[in-house]
Amino acid sequence: MLGLLGCAFGVLGIFTFGLIFVPLGLLCTVFSFLKGEVMLGIVSLAVNVVAIFMSPSIWLLLFGAAASVAK
Repeated sequence: MLGLLGCAFGVLGIFTFGLIFVPLGLLCTVFSFLKGEVMLGIVSLAVNVVAIFMSPSIWLLLFGAAASVAK
């Protein structure tokens, strides 16, 4: 069940505000693995990794901070 919730948060992170939903999805993924839902955890992890790469707000957070440090 937690893996499905992590997948839902990952999809919401892709299409809405990723700074809120992607960490929630990753947290559900970790608890999914701890609970023993390995297959759902793997699928949830894959969806959340895609959400990290597709979310513009996370890109701005990661690469904007890196660009400001590089100057």
